[in-house]
Amino acid sequence: MTNLASAEPIERGTLPESINYYIPIERIDREKREVIGTATAEVEDGHGTIFRYQGSKDAFTAWRGNIREMHDPHKAVGRALEIKPDDDNKQIIVRAKISNGAEDTWQKVLDGTLTGFSVGGKNGKWSEIDKDGRRVQILDRYDLVELSLVDNPSCPVANIAIVRANGSATDVLAADSEDEISPSAEPVDESIERAGARISADTKSSLHTMRDQAMTLCGCDDCVGMVEKLAAGEDAQQRALIAEIIREVNVAIQAQLGSTTQRVNALLARDAQRKEAPDLTRRVDDLSSQLDEIKTLCKKIAETPLDGGPVLHGAGVAVEKHLATSGVQRSAMSDADVIQRAAELGFAPPTNVDDAIRAAAALVPRR
Repeated sequence: MTNLASAEPIERGTLPESINYYIPIERIDREKREVIGTATAEVEDGHGTIFRYQGSKDAFTAWRGNIREMHDPHKAVGRALEIKPDDDNKQIIVRAKISNGAEDTWQKVLDGTLTGFSVGGKNGKWSEIDKDGRRVQILDRYDLVELSLVDNPSCPVANIAIVRANGSATDVLAADSEDEISPSAEPVDESIERAGARISADTKSSLHTMRDQAMTLCGCDDCVGMVEKLAAGEDAQQRALIAEIIREVNVAIQAQLGSTTQRVNALLARDAQRKEAPDLTRRVDDLSSQLDEIKTLCKKIAETPLDGGPVLHGAGVAVEKHLATSGVQRSAMSDADVIQRAAELGFAPPTNVDDAIRAAAALVPRR
């Protein structure tokens, strides 16, 4: 292995900033649906490129652990469980779990179709070194976007093995082995014609995925029927995974919008109260006016004497009032009392005592 630390780097600005780098899977755990492999190593790969170990270590440390299939952004198939830098051998070991919803991907791993990890990165910073009389490209630093399970090995430091329950490893597909492939009679064109423009197979696949997701979200009988027809002979579990992801995203969006909706409703309620305030004030004023009228009427009633009672025009002597139908009877008045009451009412009695008594008795009827 070339010592990159002692090699003299030469900066090159013409190399691409997007990176794809493949290393085969080393072990597979059937029971746990886990794969283990060297994600990157500081060795020259099949493309004549070397990933500098420190740059890879920094990139994998900041990586979020997403696993895809064949670098397809629409095909998330798992996540990284463990990232282990190996400083002695200058390589990164990754242990990843394949999702239960990605059964098609898992079967491809088991039958040897998908044979290794491929680094997908961007923002690459390149240099060159002299190695055995030739220039070798060095990727010093990069940002790791995703790690994919792919079918084309290019790094010579790893192979695939199944991890048995006892921990022993059995080779599934070595890095240098290939199945015999029968050549096809005619080359397959990966693009199709549409309205005078050519559409790649990847673009067509993406369009179909968006179509299927839209029909799944719609839920009408026609769309459901079409989805069922499209799912015939395909990986139904993969479609179920996509639908579940969409549902989870919708739930998360609704949860975030819930508090906002409550605040908006509270603002609308307060605004409605402000609009109703003038009407409420007017109704309170009307009620207050009616109460004032009732109060005045009650005072008049209190000041009005009862039928059959005497009306005083002068002295403020308290007079006991009784209705004409009242069962209360006055006690008999003496002649002196009659004269006294007549005097209080302002009548001068005649000089003749008998006449005065009769006059007073006429003015104050006895009960």
